[in-house]
Amino acid sequence: MATKHSSISYYSSSNQSALQALIEEYGDRLEILTASEKFAVLLQLSDWQYSDTISQEQDGDEILLQEHIEEAISIPNHGDAWSAIELLAQHGVTADEAIDLMNALIQQLKEGVYLQ
Repeated sequence: MATKHSSISYYSSSNQSALQALIEEYGDRLEILTASEKFAVLLQLSDWQYSDTISQEQDGDEILLQEHIEEAISIPNHGDAWSAIELLAQHGVTADEAIDLMNALIQQLKEGVYLQ
């Protein structure tokens, strides 16, 4: 059963435009994504945040999601997951938004909120 903790809007504020765009396209719980697609989104966001954190620790340079996906060696092109990542990049998703989304995705996976 879905709880408020699996809702993206539970974690995000109303001024987070990238997450609002994602909610408008895919719903507040991304119900059209399968479990593997949700893991693919988590993978890409985590990899981006890892690379961005390393870059900022080493030389203070921030890496945007769009830059990361353009330079990444391997990105699984997993249907709707890839489209969701592209949408987030186009709307300039921030690190805070990515972490909010990752929290919601993890809760959705725990609760079984995904396309079967």
